Amino acid sequence: MRHFVSMFVLAGVLGLLVSGEAEAQRRPVRFHGLGPRVGFSLDPDHFVFGGHADFGDPFSYFTLLLPVVEIGVGDDRTTTSLGTDLLFRFSNSWGSWTPYLGGELAFVIQSFDNPGRDRSSDIGLSGIFGIEKGIGSDNRFATEFKFAFEDAPNFKFTAIWTFGH
Repeated sequence: MRHFVSMFVLAGVLGLLVSGEAEAQRRPVRFHGLGPRVGFSLDPDHFVFGGHADFGDPFSYFTLLLPVVEIGVGDDRTTTSLGTDLLFRFSNSWGSWTPYLGGELAFVIQSFDNPGRDRSSDIGLSGIFGIEKGIGSDNRFATEFKFAFEDAPNFKFTAIWTFGH
């Protein structure tokens, strides 16, 4: 139940943010680049690394097609997260620092080092707050904070680079 309530709250917040916004320039749906991500999470306490691909914006201000792979190691377990992000940017001004909000739906696999616990898998839902800046013509840098709604690390902070082609 908590999972569904969280999804409705996130959808409502994004709906309020979109209402009243003027149509802005959007990036077409196609491959725009890929890049690494690195950071840490709390509960479990992990060093986190991974990557993502950027497939553009199907709607103005939204980045929907952003597959993400993250691996966390430490705290007697390894966590692998395979997911996708839905992000709402407050501006399409890629040359300045631009905040964004969103969420991530991910398949989360945990492998435990402790005897008696082998592996668990869940569907995780996280909220996202970040800030992003374009670097050059096709590259971007962002820092991002994720917080768990359901079956994901409680808090995650990552630095993210996207290199265009």
